[in-house]
Amino acid sequence: SWQIIKSLFQAQHVDPRLTRQKWIADYLMEFIPEGGYRSVSGGFLDAETVWPILLERVIGLADDRPDLLAILRWSIDASHVARFHGATGEFREAAVRWLSETAGTTAQTVFRCIEANPKADALPIGLAAGVVYSPKAKGKLEKAAGKMEERYLGRSTPEETAIERWSAAAAEVVRLQIADSRLKGSLLQRADEILQAVGAEGFAHLSSTSPLGFGQRLARFGKDLSRLLDGAAGSAVQELTTLRAEIGDHELAVRERRRLERVDMAVRLVRWLDQVEKRPRVEARSIEEGVDDQRTEGGFVDWARLMLRTGDPVRELSEAYAKLFERVTLVREARSREFAELLRVWSESPSVSQGLTPVEKVLDEVVAPLAAESPVLLILIDGMSVAVCRELLPDLLGQEWIPLNRTGRESLLSAGLATIPSITEVSRTSLFSGQLRQGASADERIGFSEHVALRAHSKSGYPPVLFHKS
Repeated sequence: SWQIIKSLFQAQHVDPRLTRQKWIADYLMEFIPEGGYRSVSGGFLDAETVWPILLERVIGLADDRPDLLAILRWSIDASHVARFHGATGEFREAAVRWLSETAGTTAQTVFRCIEANPKADALPIGLAAGVVYSPKAKGKLEKAAGKMEERYLGRSTPEETAIERWSAAAAEVVRLQIADSRLKGSLLQRADEILQAVGAEGFAHLSSTSPLGFGQRLARFGKDLSRLLDGAAGSAVQELTTLRAEIGDHELAVRERRRLERVDMAVRLVRWLDQVEKRPRVEARSIEEGVDDQRTEGGFVDWARLMLRTGDPVRELSEAYAKLFERVTLVREARSREFAELLRVWSESPSVSQGLTPVEKVLDEVVAPLAAESPVLLILIDGMSVAVCRELLPDLLGQEWIPLNRTGRESLLSAGLATIPSITEVSRTSLFSGQLRQGASADERIGFSEHVALRAHSKSGYPPVLFHKS
């Protein structure tokens, strides 16, 4: 048989690692491709040439030099696993021995698992094993480890290093090499089912891929946040920061961006509350100072606070958010009352002030100077609080919009002041008319087209035009 194989590969010599097993020659004669085998270089047929042919034809593992990642990718396909179970014992034994040489000894542990399980579970079992044998769970999951070995690991106790490499490789395949979201979801769900089957689901948070573990990490953050707000001994912002980092390291964090943003906002608000309690409060002495406080700090706090109102599907975290929202709101309401008093005083005798533009002066002070330089499109977004503006700005800047401000202004935002009451019929009409008044859409169109400063920068016969989006 080996003489025939030599002629097929045009080889003078054959690797002794191959000739010790006659069945390999028989397999190669059976698998001759159309057009024959390619001639080997140097006239030497080595194991590195033959084993990729055998692995692909017998079990569907197509890789010239498979590593642990390639083996786990291959194991996802149930037909591949079935072909491995259907192969002869001598082939399976020799293949595992060869793959252990190319992919490391952890491959033996993985294939022991594959031989013990008819399902294509090698990857999810690796993810689950990373939890059961985690150093952080040492001494707590002995029963779970026993069940894992009995049901999924061929009744053998794996080495710690093998489990560590297996679990890490499985996580890397899930994170970087599976584009199909359904397949990824089913593999992660299966890993959680295995954890539940061995009684280790309570430790799923030790996994960076487990959907169940992601919820547990959020729940742990919520519990810690509640303890901190309740003034429990030993609770610190640093612990929250550590838990936040663990949540961000999880595979699902990328897909749960809004939930992660709420976690970040909660951490920021806790830090803010801590600073508020430590530093003496200096009340604003004028409407300008009150506006500046809202523009530079209050708007950010309101943005963060209002994001927490939606809560979270995880009960512990949602309850903590509600508690934090209430605490921050108490502080914000006190400052709102201060601002309301400053506004009342200013409204009795309104004066022109640097850094504060009443809504009826926006056309004169902001739009008209720009219109003197080039055509201007003014877009009014209804309900634009400072908090909403702060939330929108990062997206606008990400779309290559460029913020401009008048020379000498330090802040990115210039402040505007709505009317009292700040309702559409008064505030919006005053803005488009350039004077304090109450009206409807028709009044706004007329007032805008007849605005003196805007008309001065418009071509004759082409007055300013106002479009209402219905």
